[in-house]
Amino acid sequence: MEEPVFAVYVAGQLERFSIELIGLESRIFGESRVDLEDLAGVVLAHPLTQEILAYALCRSETRPDGSLAVYTLAVNPKYRHRGYGTALIAQLTERYGYFSDLVICVPQMIPEYRSLIQILARAGFRANYQYAYVDPSQARTTTTMIRRNPDFSTPASPADCCNVI
Repeated sequence: MEEPVFAVYVAGQLERFSIELIGLESRIFGESRVDLEDLAGVVLAHPLTQEILAYALCRSETRPDGSLAVYTLAVNPKYRHRGYGTALIAQLTERYGYFSDLVICVPQMIPEYRSLIQILARAGFRANYQYAYVDPSQARTTTTMIRRNPDFSTPASPADCCNVI
């Protein structure tokens, strides 16, 4: 497989993608969780067309434990299985690696659950906690909290987790 080609945009550069991010989020997840007031993260875009290939969004402030919570992470469906998910995780770790930890919550109901867990494991992330909850649609969902630097000596809880991706 060829190496994916992309341009990287972070933090203050993301506003230019706000409309496309909201549309892509709605198509992928059925609703948009893009926080335009607090837009931070990484966007991989096509170097010529600027179409979004993959993105990870997080809050600009850290969590009380000094970690950064990634609240949404996705690859544009048109560009899946081309290495952009792996490239996105690498860029996210490189750009935000100075935080004490990166936390990503992965609902087991998403079709890409196994492949996303494998990509994250190859990048050094480990499952820290699993929990079940009932979402607003009354569906029972099991979610896995994935951390880059899990502290297995401290019990985790759903309150530790970011928004569901």
